[in-house]
Amino acid sequence: MRKWLAILMLLAGGIAPRIPEGFELPACWVSFDGVTMAPAEPQVSVLSSSASELVLRILTPGVVSDSLEVESDEYRRLSLPGYGATRDVGHPELPVIGQLVAVPLGCDIALSTAYTESIRYWMPLVYPAPAETVRHTEDGYAYIDEVFSLDEDAYNSRGLSPDNVASAEIIGSIRGQGVALLTVHPIRFDPEYQEIRILPSVDITLSFNGGSGGVSGDLGPLDSIARREFSRTTRDRA
Repeated sequence: MRKWLAILMLLAGGIAPRIPEGFELPACWVSFDGVTMAPAEPQVSVLSSSASELVLRILTPGVVSDSLEVESDEYRRLSLPGYGATRDVGHPELPVIGQLVAVPLGCDIALSTAYTESIRYWMPLVYPAPAETVRHTEDGYAYIDEVFSLDEDAYNSRGLSPDNVASAEIIGSIRGQGVALLTVHPIRFDPEYQEIRILPSVDITLSFNGGSGGVSGDLGPLDSIARREFSRTTRDRA
């Protein structure tokens, strides 16, 4: 009884401790580890690095869940502090972690993932990625606004969206150093069962074949490029 009273008090303050698996995801900051009680960014760390392999660990301590109502339908809009979301208009909008990594120049990349825990929560429909349109203020200033858009086929489909946990793509080079964009989806949605699946911790192994040059888990200041690549154009929803 005391445990549930404490949970209710936290929910009233806009914070949720770790919710038991299978329950509805509330509209607030929800901690996955039961320790991080305020919004916090996912953490990316290097477990090992060599000329042929890079192993990263992605820790996602929680998610911000906002409740939205559109034409009497309830949606949840999910976000991770410091990162953006998928942009496939009309499809479930889900948080995405983008990380630039230094890889051997001219190499081929093979990716594998490993995790020990997957959490499931029931929830209302995930808010769809909106379309964008240019509007003007009364003073004539242009701004980009969001337009609600829902793809019926996407929400009637079976299976998890996105269909992969992570992917890596070589996007170019900087001063003779190969650069790859690692994309991670720690939260995925199954529209058939209105269920999200969360990976609080996932290890990603990037194996390199061929190429030359060094390996690094990030590119320092250039890592902000990856975040902007996936960030929403409209950040202020007040």
